[in-house]
Amino acid sequence: MRRTGSRIAPRARAGGADRAGSHDPARTALLNCRHLQEFRPPPHIGDEVYCQRCKDYRHVVTLLSDYRARCRGCNYSRKFGRTMFMADRAARNHGDKTGHTVDRYDGSKLEWTYTPGETSHGEQLALDDIPPF
Repeated sequence: MRRTGSRIAPRARAGGADRAGSHDPARTALLNCRHLQEFRPPPHIGDEVYCQRCKDYRHVVTLLSDYRARCRGCNYSRKFGRTMFMADRAARNHGDKTGHTVDRYDGSKLEWTYTPGETSHGEQLALDDIPPF
């Protein structure tokens, strides 16, 4: 039985400028069979892909976060998997030691930038601070 429209790894959509020329790292996808599988390039939610464990086609339920810290001033770059707080901590440590600006990415999407010496609005409250709500 041949499935039409199914594919093992998704291809760029016709006229899809969002993927043209972009370099997406491998992303881990949760399939509707509850198996995790890594894809390069990453599929979109709802795409039908081949599950290596089930040996059948399944739908992508969600893409798991894949955090990476990358420095703008040097070649520092580290992967942190699903631990956002470790990526943030490494970005702050590297930025404070070198004075460089460090970005945190989720896959290929820039989510946060740390610039040494700047205070951001997303900082943690001290224990004696009054909450803003």
